[in-house]
Parts: sequence; C-alpha cells; structure tokens
Amino acid sequence: MDSPDIQQLVDGLSVPERSHSCYEELKAAGSCAVPFLAAAAKECRAPGNNLDSSATRELPDLAWPLFRIAELLAISGSQAAIVHFADCLIERDQSLREYGAWGLGSIALEGCLKPVKEILASDNRRMKTLVVGGIGRALAAGRGDSDFLAGISGSLNEFLYFEIGDTYQALIEVENRRGIAALSPHERNYWAASIYYFEIMNGGLWQYFGNSTADYHSTILSGLIAIGAPGTAQILEEAGRAFGSGEPPEDREARNSEIDRFSGEQVMRIENLNQGPIRENIELLLFLYGLSHKSEFPNYQST
Repeated sequence: MDSPDIQQLVDGLSVPERSHSCYEELKAAGSCAVPFLAAAAKECRAPGNNLDSSATRELPDLAWPLFRIAELLAISGSQAAIVHFADCLIERDQSLREYGAWGLGSIALEGCLKPVKEILASDNRRMKTLVVGGIGRALAAGRGDSDFLAGISGSLNEFLYFEIGDTYQALIEVENRRGIAALSPHERNYWAASIYYFEIMNGGLWQYFGNSTADYHSTILSGLIAIGAPGTAQILEEAGRAFGSGEPPEDREARNSEIDRFSGEQVMRIENLNQGPIRENIELLLFLYGLSHKSEFPNYQST
C-alpha cells in the first residue's frame, strides 16, 4: 500500500462515516501503517472527559480516534509502536501518559515489560487501571507473550486482589442481609463468578460442591459467561454432569448425600476436571467487568 493511501486512511479515522472501513484497512496494512499512526497520535488529543477519573466509565472509549489509533498500533506489535507509547509516559499531558499506559498494556509483549511493571508498582491507580485494561484487551484478542505475562504476574495479581476485594465484600454483605434478589443483574453476575472463584481457589471442585456455593450453580454458570469466562463455565458445567440428574442438586444436604454415593467413575470425572488448568484469569475479568458496568453496581456505589 502506498504512503498517500495509508495517510488517507489514517485521516479517515476521524470521519464518522469512514472510520470503521478505514480502521479495517489499516489493520490489514500491518506495520507499514505504524509511522503514519504514530504521527497522527501526536497531533490527536483526547477530550478532557474521555479519561476523567470521575467518569462512570474508567476504561477509554475506543470510538475516539486517539484510541482507535492506539488499538491499531497495539495490533501491529512493532518496536516502533512500543517506543511510541513509552515516549508518551514522559509527556506533561496526563491524558497522553494514560494513553501510553493503555497502549503498552494492549501490546503485552516483552518489550513492554519494564514500563508496565513500573506503572503497576506506582501509587497512581488511574495509570494502573488503564494499563490493566489494555492487558485485558490484549488477552481477549489473543495477544501477549508468555515472558511478558510471567513478568507482570506478581504485580498484576497484587493489584487485582485489592481492587476486586472491596466490590466482592460489598456485594457479599448485601446478599447476606437482603438476599440475591437485592443485587442488580450485573452485580449478580459479579457476585456469582467471584464466590465460585474464591471457593475453587480455596479447595477446588470438591469444596465447591460440598459447600452452599453450589446452591447457585446455574447462576454461577451464567455469571462466568457474562464476565467473559466461557472456558471456566464449561469445566464447571462438565463437573456438574457427574451428578445423576446432569447437574448438582440445589440443596446442599441432598448434594452431599449424592456425593457420598458417587461411583469410582464419577469421582474420577470430578478429579480429572479438578486438576485441569484455569482457562481464564478470573480476577482480571472480574475487574474489567466491574469497570465496564460501574454505573450498574448500585449496591457497591452506595456502600
């Protein structure tokens, strides 16, 4: 593709009726579009409310041209794109530093490791939120290499643990006092996925089925799918099929009574699934789901 053609496509990102088609063509153009995209990003400024920490949406709006450019740069995975985003981290304009953080997270390659770890180790929650949002975007698109993910795992897990903890505890308290019906649909998805996750992390599938958590088995399956964890939901659904009716009884006592009568084949079915890998990063998905639906968490907002 010739340079004038690429420049026209980049210019078209700011034209609503052309934005989508130009985006798709630039995505196909690959790394040859990177210099043009980087130059356009330097001239582009996100509106002040796009990254306003007081806004209900804490992740960037990808409809804005600046972040459409960032997505194309991230997809390229090029060294030039990494340098571009890293350079933004030292800009005086806070919105550009945040743009740089989101971009580096969205690339999620080893070359991004050092600045991303520095952001995660900082006290700036806004920057950490954006870099983690970018990482989530990369993983959802199948980007990111093993060295990068291994390198950030400790810092990322620490951030996520504290971030989801407040929401989790608030929703647990609401459910304990007023029941599951008091939760909004999005709160219910978050609550269901999180109680499953922490149960599994503490004691695996046997603890899950043995405790009262599995009373909400169908709600948990829906919650896992809603937050973007269909692989985890599939494992749990397959484990539930070990029961005679094809799913665990909703009553804890009846469920444990049936487990006591499991055959060796039923036990092995649970064991095999119990030892399998966790398919998705549930903590990351919970965090991103909470951000995306922040305004629809009335019980958390009022706590």
